[in-house]
This record gives sequence, structure tokens and C-alpha cells, in this order.
Amino acid sequence: LASIFIKICPFSSVKVAPLPTKLTLAGALATRIFNIEDVGNAFEVARYTANDSSLVHNPYILGDFCFISHNTEGLRVLDIADPTVPVEVGFYDTWPGQSGGFSGLWSACPYFPSGKIIGGNRTDGLYVWEFNGTKAGRIYGVVKDSLTGNLIFNASVVVTELQDTLDTGLTGRFRTGMLEGDYHLLVEKNGYTAKSLEINILEADSQYFEVLLVPDGFTSTFDKSVGLHKVNVFPNPSITGFQVDLGDLAGADFYKIYDEKGAVLAQLPIPDRQRFALNLGEKAARQLLLAIFDRKGTLIATARLSAF
Repeated sequence: LASIFIKICPFSSVKVAPLPTKLTLAGALATRIFNIEDVGNAFEVARYTANDSSLVHNPYILGDFCFISHNTEGLRVLDIADPTVPVEVGFYDTWPGQSGGFSGLWSACPYFPSGKIIGGNRTDGLYVWEFNGTKAGRIYGVVKDSLTGNLIFNASVVVTELQDTLDTGLTGRFRTGMLEGDYHLLVEKNGYTAKSLEINILEADSQYFEVLLVPDGFTSTFDKSVGLHKVNVFPNPSITGFQVDLGDLAGADFYKIYDEKGAVLAQLPIPDRQRFALNLGEKAARQLLLAIFDRKGTLIATARLSAF
């Protein structure tokens, strides 16, 4: 059988109970990680395999690392500091032939005081290794609509250097791990302008991202709004209208209101005072952008509006 290793909760809180029948061995060649904090409701949190055709065997956990005998894929070392995001941080291939079947590394033990790891290979016997303790970095992200703030389901996140594509699924979130280095992320979803991110990951690093995707047709205005002055709008959301407080903003001359698709709903001069009323009447859509310009037509401030 393929090995299964799990996140163990304190012994004092463990109750003896059978695993639910839904925990089958489908896809049993891979390592499967389960959370059993509630042993009556255990659930899978992650899987790992170096090769889908090769059986994982005899995982041993030492600290934040899992040492796996992967048969034809040799010794594999995983960083499991976050068990939901296991990351391979070391390997040694002991089998030169094709993947699959019962060849290669049968078992490996990492528990010697010397730090040495010994492994038994079926064809040529004893192997002895040292592991340098390399730790993985991880990224955690959420993808949202830049106008509404709503989660974007089933967006794709391509990690170019890993040749890996993640999916935000029905949570709008993604996570993965990698070794220290520079990486390029490309976030895409139909109906939105793709967004690229350049990130630098350090060893044992954890980085968190909120990726805002701009709906098609709204790119030119919204992209320019990043980092601009934000004016205060209240009440927001509103049914009847808004009060706009410019605060210390200087040089405001006129404003435009854009809907979710980037269409201009209104363009009006700004009264010569710090605060003014904004009433959109029947033109109001659900999510809007207030864009404020100076006399030269330069965008100098923005605010998101929610009208209903």
C-alpha cells in the first residue's frame, strides 16, 4: 500500500475511532496527508508524488521534514512545516531505470544521532546520505475583483519557473511552495486583464498576496489609480447618493463616474468647495469608480462606490 502520513494532534486529545469510509486509497501511489484533529472527521489536506507511476513507501518524519523512500524515484525529502503545502527540498535518485514497479529504494532511516541517513536499495545495497536542512518558502494568495472586492473563482496562477499551474477553485485562494529564488507569477481569468507578479522567495519564507484583477474594458482608468490619493465617500454603500469629502486634495477640477465595464456614466465639474454631493439617480450601477482629475486632465484621486 502507498504510505499515508498525517498531522498528529496531542495524544491527550486523541480518541480511538475508525477512519471514515470516504478515506479510500484511490490514487494510492502518492503520499496523502490527512488532518486527524477530529479523528471522526479526518480529511485530506495535501498530496505529494515525484512521479505518478512510482509508489511512495515508508515515510519517516523528523522535525519539519519527511523522508520518503520513493522506490524508483529514490530518496525524497519534503519540508512539511506547513503540512497543507508539502515542498520537496532534496532528493537522490537510486534507480537508473524506468519509473514504476518495485525497484530502487525500499526504505531510509533519518534518526541517527550523527544526522546520517541510511537507505536500503534493492539492487546495490546500502546508501548513506547527509541532508543540509534546506527549508522551503511558501506563497499564499487570494484573487479578487478590483472593483467589487469579490473573490474570483477558478482563476489560474502560473508559476513560470516551476512549470506549475494553480487554480483558485471555489475559494478564490491559492498556495504553493518552492526553494529560495526569484519567481514569476501570471494570474489569469476570462473577463479580466491578466496580471504579472515578480517575487523573491527566501528560505523558510512565507509571503501573502492579494491579487486584484481588473475587469476587461476598465484597465486604462483603474490601473492608473493605483497609489493615488483616496478621497472619503459616505455613506458607502448608498441607495440615494453620496457625499464626497476631498480632504486636503488640491487641484481637483472635474470628475468622472465609471461603471464596472469602464463606461463613463457621468462627467461633471467639481464645485469650489471641499465637500460636495454626488447623486447618480437611475444611472447608478452596483459597483462604480469615482475618478477625479485636475485641469490638465490628469487623474489625481479615486474612490470606489457601491450603489444599490
